[in-house]
Amino acid sequence: DCIYFNKTVYEKYHGSRDELYDIVLDGKWTLDKLLEVTKDTYEDLNKNNTADKDDAYGYGFITLTNPDHLYYPAGAHTIIMENDRPVLDVVNENNINITEKIFEVFYNDSSIVYKGNELEDQQVTIPNKLASDEFMFMFGLFYFSDFLRNMESDYGIIPHPKYDESQPEYKSLVHDGAPLVSIPVTASDEDIDDIAAVIEEMAFQGYSLVTPEYYNVVLKQKYSRDSSEKAMQILDMIRANAFTDTGYVYNFALDNVALIIRDLMYNEQSNLATAYAAKESAANAKLDELIKAYTELE
Repeated sequence: DCIYFNKTVYEKYHGSRDELYDIVLDGKWTLDKLLEVTKDTYEDLNKNNTADKDDAYGYGFITLTNPDHLYYPAGAHTIIMENDRPVLDVVNENNINITEKIFEVFYNDSSIVYKGNELEDQQVTIPNKLASDEFMFMFGLFYFSDFLRNMESDYGIIPHPKYDESQPEYKSLVHDGAPLVSIPVTASDEDIDDIAAVIEEMAFQGYSLVTPEYYNVVLKQKYSRDSSEKAMQILDMIRANAFTDTGYVYNFALDNVALIIRDLMYNEQSNLATAYAAKESAANAKLDELIKAYTELE
């Protein structure tokens, strides 16, 4: 995951087009800093006294996906290991503090935030508003650069914020969507091993050849608007710090316990303990089933 920032808009409010690179590299890009630089950036462009999609904002969100990419990179987690066994650890001081801060990012009083929940918002409306100098930030993934190919203003790419400056490093959450390849039931038994071998080889070649080419040629050269040393250093840092959370990976087998942050932000709530209480029993039972399934494989 990553954040795109419109350099023209940032310069309008803060003077320096590339100041954010230094903030990031100095370890000072935090959720509070995000709130600070977007304070009072809302503009009622169509003068109808109503915040709508025709106005300018500090940033825009998809409340059904973006919360994950603020929550986990800020240091939240769903599972810890105790006595060599995974256990759910959703409600803790760290997660509660992060949830409350993300709620402030979504619903703070100092800046009206554009929020949408449709695929069109993610792939059309929000990218177009960034490209039209109506957003300072767009929260997304590396491939979102494809939506900005016709953007005239320059943009930069930075990581999602830390919770605070004491967090050791920036973290880049790998999104929970994944392409899958399957072997049809019509395949004969004698062909399955050969098919599986071809699929495995294609996956290996994709990992070892295609992905590096996409990163080094498409993302860093073709789509990049900034080839400066700092910009490239930050891109490499984002990629190097890619991670995931165990509960996030197995979320749909655990009663959606890892996506509580989405539900809270969508419903304009911040009480993590209350939201988790409704899922705790079912989530723990399903975690036991998951552990049993893996144990039986041994």
